[in-house]
Amino acid sequence: MKIEFKKSETQSSLDFVHINGVFAGEFISDEVNASFLFVPAEGDRILLSRVDYDEACKLLTGELSQLYMYRSAKAA
Repeated sequence: MKIEFKKSETQSSLDFVHINGVFAGEFISDEVNASFLFVPAEGDRILLSRVDYDEACKLLTGELSQLYMYRSAKAA
């Protein structure tokens, strides 16, 4: 599974998250307050706080990997 963060060309605080090349949601950064919000295309939002951008990306990648594996196993 490949998870990619692609920066928005128009908003510096916005990344688009893709899983295996498919849009999965938006990742909104508030680096001043050390808060990051993942808004998925479907499902629950994930809020990460008191971390820097790199750590937030690592945590979100781990969370999305687990969620993807769970949904794949559930569908099988």
